[in-house]
Amino acid sequence: MKKLALLLCVLLALSSLTACATPQPEAPPQETPTEQNTNSLGQTAFMQAILQSAENQDNITPELRQQYNLMAREFYFCYLPEFNDYAQAVEADAGPFVFYTLWPVQENPVPQYEIEQKLAELFVGFEQAPPFVHQDFGRYACYENGCYTLPPEGCPDFKREFYLLTSLEVKPAPDGSDQIYVFCTATNYYFNDIEVYEPGPDELWLHEQATALGLDDLEAAKYLLADGSLSELEPQIVIQTVLVIDNQEQTAKILSNNYL
Repeated sequence: MKKLALLLCVLLALSSLTACATPQPEAPPQETPTEQNTNSLGQTAFMQAILQSAENQDNITPELRQQYNLMAREFYFCYLPEFNDYAQAVEADAGPFVFYTLWPVQENPVPQYEIEQKLAELFVGFEQAPPFVHQDFGRYACYENGCYTLPPEGCPDFKREFYLLTSLEVKPAPDGSDQIYVFCTATNYYFNDIEVYEPGPDELWLHEQATALGLDDLEAAKYLLADGSLSELEPQIVIQTVLVIDNQEQTAKILSNNYL
C-alpha cells in the first residue's frame, strides 16, 4: 500500500509540473482556401490588405505572409504559367493557361465559355489578345464537345504547399491611371508527409522545428511561415508575380509571372 501511495504522489507531482509548464507556441490561425470564400483575386484578404493600407505598403508583416500564402494556394500559383505578355504567351502556347484555369478540378467537363471567362477575370491583356482558339491541348487539357477536362494524373496535397512572401513592392501605375502594381516575390516550398515518403533535408528540418515547438509538422510550417523562419531553408522555387489592382472596380489581375 505504501508503494502504491508513493506512486500516486509521484504521478500527481508530474501532472502538476506539466500543468504549470510554459505554454507551447501555437501556429497562427489560418483559414483554408475554401474558408476564405472569395470569388476573385481582388477580394482575397491579401489584396484587400494592400488596398486598405495607406502607409507602409511594402512592409511584410506576419499577417501579410499568411494572407499571401492563402491567396497563392487558393489560386494554385504552383500551376501559374510563366509569362510576361499574356497575348504573346497564349499565341505561342495556350495549353498551360487552359490547364491553369481547370483548377480546382471540377466533377463535370468545363464548358469553353467558362474557360474564357476565367482567363478574362485573371489575366491582364485578355481583351487585347486574338480570339481564343479552342482545341485539344494534349498533356495540358482534353477537349471534346466544346468542353475541357484535365488529363488523368496525380496532384500534390495542396495543404503541403507553402508560399513565403520575401519581397513586396507596391507602386502606382506608370500611366497615371487609378491602378496599383503589386510586385511579389515568394519562395514555394513543398513538404512531403514523412510517414509516407522518405524525408529529405527540408522535411527533417521542419520536423525538428515542429518537435521543438510542440506542434505537428504542418502547424509548425504555418508558424514558421508567419515569422519568416522558413527562409532558413534553401529555396525550392522562387516566383515573381506582378499583379494589377483596379482601385475603382476593386478587382485584381495577373500581369506577369516568372520563375527566378
